[in-house]
Amino acid sequence: MLKIALISCHASPLAVAASFDCDSPGLYVAQLGTELGALGCQVDIFTRRDRIEQPQVQYWRPNVRVIHVPAGPMQPQLEQFGRFLVGFARRQRGGYDIAHACDLVSASAAQQLRRTLGVPYVVSLQGAPSPAPTQAGGAAVTLHQQLLVDADRVLVPCRQQRDALQVQPGTGSARIDIVPCGFDPAMLWPVRLRARGLLGLPKGALLALHVGRLAAGHGVDTAIESIAQLAGRHGVSARLLVVGTAAPGDPGPLHELQHLRDMAQRLDVALMVAGPQPVAALRHWYSATDVCIASPHQHGGGMAVLGAMACATPVIGAAVAGTGEDSAGMVVDGESGYLVAPRDPVALANRLAALHANPVLARSLGVQGWRRAQRHYTWRSVARCLTAVYAQVLAGVAAELTVELAAELAVEVVNEAPALPGVSCPARTAAAATPPGAPARIRQS
Repeated sequence: MLKIALISCHASPLAVAASFDCDSPGLYVAQLGTELGALGCQVDIFTRRDRIEQPQVQYWRPNVRVIHVPAGPMQPQLEQFGRFLVGFARRQRGGYDIAHACDLVSASAAQQLRRTLGVPYVVSLQGAPSPAPTQAGGAAVTLHQQLLVDADRVLVPCRQQRDALQVQPGTGSARIDIVPCGFDPAMLWPVRLRARGLLGLPKGALLALHVGRLAAGHGVDTAIESIAQLAGRHGVSARLLVVGTAAPGDPGPLHELQHLRDMAQRLDVALMVAGPQPVAALRHWYSATDVCIASPHQHGGGMAVLGAMACATPVIGAAVAGTGEDSAGMVVDGESGYLVAPRDPVALANRLAALHANPVLARSLGVQGWRRAQRHYTWRSVARCLTAVYAQVLAGVAAELTVELAAELAVEVVNEAPALPGVSCPARTAAAATPPGAPARIRQS
């Protein structure tokens, strides 16, 4: 039975019950921890304590505990977070077999655990770090590159991100595995027949849905332009529904929301912004609409794509240049949805018109997407994929330790044997050339 330290410094699994952000790190941590526990792993989720009344150890799910770390809210407390993690691990019988940093920031704490107790670690990465012009930003990028190279494995959700990371300066030697995102079939399923009535949505209009954060680069502006093109070129009236807003206290997306409303008014597009929705309501929003538009200009949209597929709603995603795939590799063009180039409202409008003109095709694409999601992208499937990665890491660590122990034994035998005059010994020569205190993987006691 694996004992796993799941590290998420700033995203708590307890913070996703009230509202849903389809790209939420907290949702990733919650679902992954729950499914790993269901597979029989012992999981401790380490996250920052944000309320004084939170217990240090909270038994949350079968085989899953949430450990609240008193480490403050901001980046300077990461070292304190790591010290607490190491101290807590020392007190656990048998320690941890492996640590999993759920984001690049949390990898600093995982690195402290590895350096102190020898626990191997993997790190999940949603995007390669971008070079920053400031000195502080450059230092942060350097630290991130070191963490990526130091980790036993780096996990990315799709091939495009793996390829982009491999050409990033300083990260070429990182060992990278593809582990996709997932969805919970107990949370998302088709409820099409009653969804519009429950939400009070019109039954006659073509309804297109965008789910995700309101931020530049997420493609909502392109979706608005495509609805305008749909009316002008094809004579089809449609309404765009947007689910998801900014994090509390973040003014940037609020400015973006005003920009989008101004654009919709100027182009005479019916825009409805529903804001963040409870988890239990998301299946109704996905099922009530005719199509889900997920065409970000940059990485993102994978969770929105999965939500639509899980509810048998056809998806129009953004094709990555030169690959014929979407950024998350989920949509098969022409089979489980359509792919169009980012920032191309005309192409997007053409696909919307085709789906409106052929409802049977639209339903077929939705059903094929549902089958693909059930086959490949449940959180249970993701957790099984992840345990296979853990097993590979631990097998590699065991092999490495075996080689180190064999080398140490050979040196001891050679040093104890009498030297023969005129005969050189490679093992003795290598031992003499090795400086005292040479680094080796520390074994956890």
